[in-house]
Amino acid sequence: MFLTEGQTIRDTYVVERFLGEGAFAEVYRVRHRFLGRQAMKMLKLPGDSIEEIETLLAEALLLSRIGRANIIRVYDANVLEINGTRHGFFTMEYIAGGSLDRFWQSYRNTMMPISPRVPEEL
Repeated sequence: MFLTEGQTIRDTYVVERFLGEGAFAEVYRVRHRFLGRQAMKMLKLPGDSIEEIETLLAEALLLSRIGRANIIRVYDANVLEINGTRHGFFTMEYIAGGSLDRFWQSYRNTMMPISPRVPEEL
């Protein structure tokens, strides 16, 4: 793991706990000093240049441009130096409740409910 509980990131975030990881990133629950609880996605691959890190942060850039009610909001994206290498990270809304896979499996052989469509103008 890149980060540890209680660690302060950029004088702004305090790591509360590790949530999980995928092939490309680790996810932590953090507390922003003004905005409260958020999720932080720390990219595993280091970047040698800002352009390379920007490419690695493509997910955050895409999410920040969508702006829909049912899409997680991105709050911040930046670079953090860990053991001499630069890693991109971004913070987003923290939604409690487990993984999408666990939610999906909880319905087993029944249909998963579909939430009502949100008007596009929101």
